[in-house]
Amino acid sequence: FYQDQTTGQTTADLKNPFTSAILEVTGTVQKKIYFLTGDGEESILSNYSDAANGLITNLFKIDILNLQLTHQIPSDATAIVIAGPQKPMTPEETQLITDYLNNNGWLMIMVNPDTPPEYSQLFSKWGVTIHQGTLIDPSSYESQLGVATPLVPSIRNRLGLSDTYYPGATAITPISPAPTGVVVQPLFYSSPDSWLDTNYDPKVTPVKPQDALAGPLSIGVLIAGTTPTTQTQSSPNTVPTDITRIVVVGDSDFAANANYNNVDNGAEFINCMELLTTGKQIINIDRKVLPFRRLV
Repeated sequence: FYQDQTTGQTTADLKNPFTSAILEVTGTVQKKIYFLTGDGEESILSNYSDAANGLITNLFKIDILNLQLTHQIPSDATAIVIAGPQKPMTPEETQLITDYLNNNGWLMIMVNPDTPPEYSQLFSKWGVTIHQGTLIDPSSYESQLGVATPLVPSIRNRLGLSDTYYPGATAITPISPAPTGVVVQPLFYSSPDSWLDTNYDPKVTPVKPQDALAGPLSIGVLIAGTTPTTQTQSSPNTVPTDITRIVVVGDSDFAANANYNNVDNGAEFINCMELLTTGKQIINIDRKVLPFRRLV
């Protein structure tokens, strides 16, 4: 409900309840997204509240999930989000996530330069390396935040969005050759002048080392594929309709409240979630996945 400060009249925002009622009577199930907690992840109740509200506005259901308490992933989970983990997962959590992905699960993980290396070990099996280090992009950065905040224009964003930026990002690089049955597609990436600084100090002007990992470097990737178990169960001439889908982003701050409503950062987060959960087959990502319109 909203109250007009001039007239004092109270009105109700019935868009979401009305649409939810339509979905209910037509038998359409809303997508439910679980945000993991327990390992220092960003909270949807505080620092990620704008992102949570953005999902609700786009008719997702959201909830939090602590695997250390539940010891299982709910059957109604459309996808899982791991936002900025600061501590390694326990062996039980790692096994639950591994089993979930091996059974065609959908997951989005947003990491930072200091993410525990156990996460890179987990996702290396799906064809990517999550690097330790900070992306420096002296030719394309957010002017108020500095060269350690890469700015990505539409020409380097395969979701068709205009400017997005990533404070304190790291690189996500595909492993070559990719695991059998797995495809890794960069979604947005830094400029050719960028590099990965493994000893970044914000008080010192960064200088590119000769042996630095040089750009362009992926900041976000889409992973799609099937596990070896799934491949053996399917006919070699049959394309599976259910596949594992993972979005890995080398920054969690871009979707935090301080940045979510700036440039197209919020649209980037919502589009990644739409891409992750869009039916049983992946659509062409060389266009904007979701026509996201915001009136300020």
